Amino acid sequence: MPPGPVSRGQLATVGPACAGGAEACITVTVLDGLVLARSTLHHSMNHRSVMAFGRSETVTDEAEKEAAKVHLVPGRSAGTRQPTDRHAGVFKDF
Repeated sequence: MPPGPVSRGQLATVGPACAGGAEACITVTVLDGLVLARSTLHHSMNHRSVMAFGRSETVTDEAEKEAAKVHLVPGRSAGTRQPTDRHAGVFKDF
């Protein structure tokens, strides 16, 4: 798996590398706000982050996939278009 952050365009190549119980590390950062100082040297940010280590697992049950999506952002799927088969293939290992 490539080191560093994974962009949306890289999911198709990273997904297969994470399949079948491979070790994985996922990091997420939420930016709460920027703290701007009079000097750019002293700018900072307020953030929260987490790093999770584990093993990947392929989810094949459609109901389990839908439950995971609803849990991430409740109500969001009502305002979005349904994924195509191409999208489903990219996310099968996540």
